[in-house]
Amino acid sequence: MGTEVENKMVTGIYLITSKYKDKENGMIAAWVTRLSFKPRLVGIAIGKVRYSHDMIKKSRKFVINFLSGEDNETKEIIDWFGKLSGRDINKMKRYKWMYGKIRVPILKKAFAYLECEVIDERQVGDHTIFIGRIIDGKLVDKNKNSITTLGYE
Repeated sequence: MGTEVENKMVTGIYLITSKYKDKENGMIAAWVTRLSFKPRLVGIAIGKVRYSHDMIKKSRKFVINFLSGEDNETKEIIDWFGKLSGRDINKMKRYKWMYGKIRVPILKKAFAYLECEVIDERQVGDHTIFIGRIIDGKLVDKNKNSITTLGYE
């Protein structure tokens, strides 16, 4: 019963990128939220079994890439980064990237991004909530909006 109700919770769908040493990875996450205005903090909940989890835990940084519901390629990006593991395949080779202040990959197709440094983490069941201080970010296209879980299949 709970799962049916919980699946009706509407959230954004984001590409979270990470880098540790010479390894880079991206994963899809919907459990992403603002936490504070002062200081500017966000939280991301990442499953402990995910490849990105250990990369973020070790590097203490991540980027939230905003995907647009208006972009035809968004579903392909979500499928590519959401259904494959970076343990098994280099998911980064398929797309173009740029790098900002924290030197973590930023998807060139993202309409906005936030570069974050981990300042704290909380263990919550099978996930870790990484609390990130926003170091930098940019709204590349103010006319686009984030894709959400509402009606996404």
